[in-house]
Amino acid sequence: MKLSSSNLTKIALCAGITALLAWLIIPLPFSPVPLSGQTIGVMISGIVLPPGYAALSQIVYILLGIFGLPVFSGGTSGLGTLVGPTGGYIWGFVVGAYTISALVRYKGSKSTLGYVVTLTIGGVGVIYITGLAQLMNVTKMSFHQALLSGMLPFLLGDFFKVALVSSVAKRLKGIGDST
Repeated sequence: MKLSSSNLTKIALCAGITALLAWLIIPLPFSPVPLSGQTIGVMISGIVLPPGYAALSQIVYILLGIFGLPVFSGGTSGLGTLVGPTGGYIWGFVVGAYTISALVRYKGSKSTLGYVVTLTIGGVGVIYITGLAQLMNVTKMSFHQALLSGMLPFLLGDFFKVALVSSVAKRLKGIGDST
């Protein structure tokens, strides 16, 4: 696929949506990981962009944060965030967006149930895998502790996000059809 001005615009827009939603946070006193809206941006990227471009949108998002723009949760930025306890979730956005996009484009995944499954696997599962791995590594938490502070408190909110994005997925997919 050619990286046209239309594709660049979509990539930038998806990175911007993820950055904007990073400002929607609810800090949790028992966890270094806040509730945030970022994963909605990851899910949207995966729906409207082909796999490589979906991943690229999240790489652009990460680069914006590395260069000091306040795009990570709560307006943070810098390499410190990416190597800290929450960095694994952010790195997971790249793989999550790619996974969502690949699954959305797989035959049969465009029904409402297909979107729910796709967004749950890519938008929740993949991000938790990378997030929990880094959370355990940085904080020296056990797997059980990481699950209790870095995953379980977020499941209900994540499934709400999956339901929300799934309900508008067909309209969002129409945005990416010309890509």
